[in-house]
Amino acid sequence: MDRRRKGKTGLTLVELLVVLGIIATISAVSIPVIARSGLFTSNKSQLAARELFTVLRAAKIYATTHNVETAVAYGGLLVLDSFSDENVPVVDSVAVVRRLKRSELLLHNLGANQVLFVPISSGDGGFRRLPNDTCILPDIFEYDPDLEISTTGLRAIVMWDLENGLPIEPRLDYILGDPNDDFDDIFPAHRFSPEGALLVDSNLSQQRLRFRVGVLPSAEPSDRFFIDFSDTELVPEDEESVTVLFTDPDIIDPRTVTIYHDPDRLDPDLLDTPIDIDVDIFLYVPTGRVKVGS
Repeated sequence: MDRRRKGKTGLTLVELLVVLGIIATISAVSIPVIARSGLFTSNKSQLAARELFTVLRAAKIYATTHNVETAVAYGGLLVLDSFSDENVPVVDSVAVVRRLKRSELLLHNLGANQVLFVPISSGDGGFRRLPNDTCILPDIFEYDPDLEISTTGLRAIVMWDLENGLPIEPRLDYILGDPNDDFDDIFPAHRFSPEGALLVDSNLSQQRLRFRVGVLPSAEPSDRFFIDFSDTELVPEDEESVTVLFTDPDIIDPRTVTIYHDPDRLDPDLLDTPIDIDVDIFLYVPTGRVKVGS
């Protein structure tokens, strides 16, 4: 009995293998190009920015819900910048902490007027690392020496270990003020009032604060910027040119970047500046609102 059904079609094994081969060839060509464009790294930065956004919002919500000053404390380390070859401070971990109330200070035989914070979550001081070798980039530590304030709204806090009766020591002593002062027990932090506003130095006039999230500065330059420095061609210095990032696929191989001077098509602000693959974080002082930039 003939059990074959009329009108049924499908791929033979040979046809299927041909299709898979075409897909493999396209992937082999396109994935390196996409990687060089910075898409994968940008996604890493976006994921880290969204996580930091969640942490900052959680701190604000906790402050207003429990009517207690709450902060996001930052922990970090020094890393060697692969582009400048200098050691720079970055934030690679964050913790949500709350201020001890007067009754709690007295209960633990601490000074009633001390300003101490304790982690809301347990484990490693409440800190968790940002994902995928990302960090908050060094400009979060921008400091105005004339006003003697952090321009990104950072405040120094002391975190306390109630179980051991000792301050929690940071892995790195970030200098927020006079480098001759003793900063052994402080963490840089963004502090939220019980009403949800961002608490900043009174001399800080900015209503919107900005800092950036990206891959660690110790990563390869090709993972940090929108060009692969290993494929870069430099115009000789004796020719009329300046250092800019500009790719013209009609003139050069799209897998390389030649540095041209073309004042009619280039933004002067890009001169001598690599284009970072990072994401902006904005904090609004009056409301404590958090926003992730594009």
